[in-house]
Amino acid sequence: MLRRVSGSLLFLVTLIAALIAMTPLEFAIKLANVASAGVTYDRAVGTIWRGSLTDVAVGRQRIGQVDLRFRPGEILSRGSATLEVAFAGEVGVGKGRLRVFPSRRAAIEDLLADINLQA
Repeated sequence: MLRRVSGSLLFLVTLIAALIAMTPLEFAIKLANVASAGVTYDRAVGTIWRGSLTDVAVGRQRIGQVDLRFRPGEILSRGSATLEVAFAGEVGVGKGRLRVFPSRRAAIEDLLADINLQA
């Protein structure tokens, strides 16, 4: 009986993890309401596991192409959702990590960028 319950629980956890990983990026971005922070984009492609946004702008500053890769292990170890972020466009090129906390605050970490100050 215990084996059956633990097997069912493992299946359920795996199913939930797979459903979350396959969530369309477009849906997650709209759910996060990034537009309220002044972030706009033309198109979202992929899933929250791995996706990209085209023609991203923050306020009036055009960023360009932004690629995102979700790091699920960070939720367990740090208590926050972490995304590896890479961007390329008029403003320059760069990469780093974006951490999103349960309080809906966000932090950029380990940012390495070559920025065009004239853009």
